[in-house]
Amino acid sequence: STGTQRYLLHPFLFGIYPILYQLVLNISEISIKHVYRPLVVSLFAVVLLLLTFHFIYRDWTKAALVTTILLILFYSYGHVYIALKEITLGEVYPFRHRTLVLVWVAAAGFVIWQMSRKKGNLASLTSMFNVAGLFLLIMPTYQLVAYPFEARISESNNKKNMQMLALQADGDMPDIYYIILDGYGRSDILKDTYGYDNSEFLNSLKGLGFYVADCSQSNYAQTEFSLVSSLN
Repeated sequence: STGTQRYLLHPFLFGIYPILYQLVLNISEISIKHVYRPLVVSLFAVVLLLLTFHFIYRDWTKAALVTTILLILFYSYGHVYIALKEITLGEVYPFRHRTLVLVWVAAAGFVIWQMSRKKGNLASLTSMFNVAGLFLLIMPTYQLVAYPFEARISESNNKKNMQMLALQADGDMPDIYYIILDGYGRSDILKDTYGYDNSEFLNSLKGLGFYVADCSQSNYAQTEFSLVSSLN
């Protein structure tokens, strides 16, 4: 019926949103085809939960609400853990997996138990979740649709900039050596941590005319990113 379809809307919205959100965060790194599998798994879990709780409650509205809340608990766990894991009470870290998982399981159990006791019309709560789910999907959907156009514009601008930066060779050009040793530990770290003194090597480089950056730090863990960043 129309009412049942309305009640069933928000679990699917909350099942789709986390997958689209992760895609948008990594849209420049991965293809959209990589989200098909997690999207199917997430939607399959939604259907399975809906059927399970409908069997328990004999009520699609309650089944949909419990499914949505459990999805929120599941997909928010990692974010909450990252936000709380460094909090200490004295020398104790209270928010570790061994404690936080128990809290999440208890919260899920409480929701399931509370919904079994819930009486009356749940239409207002259902409408609230429907609106929240639709609102959450607006931004990632817009970004997915807009990305190809933005990428095309960015690529066009990059080509124009490259044409403007084209150098005209005039006579003999100098030999320039740019060496970025982002995987090589700097002298003070090598000496303090490993007891290795490489000052002779660095002095020989300086004697050859090289500039050695003291107390330098790499911006990234991969050379290609460090190189692009330093030359940008």
